[in-house]
Amino acid sequence: MVNHFRDRIHYWALWNEQDIGYWNSWGNPEQYGKLLAPFVDTVHKTDPQAKVIYGGQADPTRDFTRRAFETCKCASGIDVYAYHTYPGYGGRT
Repeated sequence: MVNHFRDRIHYWALWNEQDIGYWNSWGNPEQYGKLLAPFVDTVHKTDPQAKVIYGGQADPTRDFTRRAFETCKCASGIDVYAYHTYPGYGGRT
């Protein structure tokens, strides 16, 4: 897919709001990390100019991100961190 769209799409994200089960609960941070590692590698190898987006994450806690990155060992391949803010998630800052 990256190769097919490389002239038209330059930013790639794996999943949307992967950290919450509101729409379609599918897995945990470790499972996401296992998907993320080959995704990051494939995007950058197929199109070195492309950027990889992490997220958009919905929950402001760091636990999901930390566990996903510990599993994938691919944080250095992430170019953009996307976060969707929603009122009512997380504590006061």
